[in-house]
Amino acid sequence: IDRDSRKAIYWYKKAAENGYESAYYLLAKFYEVVEKNEAEAFKHIKYYIEKGYLKGMYVLLGYYKRGIGTDIDKEKAANLFKIASKIKKLTQ
Repeated sequence: IDRDSRKAIYWYKKAAENGYESAYYLLAKFYEVVEKNEAEAFKHIKYYIEKGYLKGMYVLLGYYKRGIGTDIDKEKAANLFKIASKIKKLTQ
């Protein structure tokens, strides 16, 4: 990991620790796209969902569908899609 990436990770984690929970989403995307560390991306997006953020559910179902940071599991992806769709309908 280069110096700039380490700084970004540090500040995202610091933000998350201080209550800016969307930083977990940003960490997941950073690890997925910039660092190419799928296991870390998966870990952070799961934590983001555990905090109750719908946006993370769609990302996680994509991870399950494509096998990013985990084994491909189309059944889990489909279940997450159903849950996310129901939640979205309730919040509209």
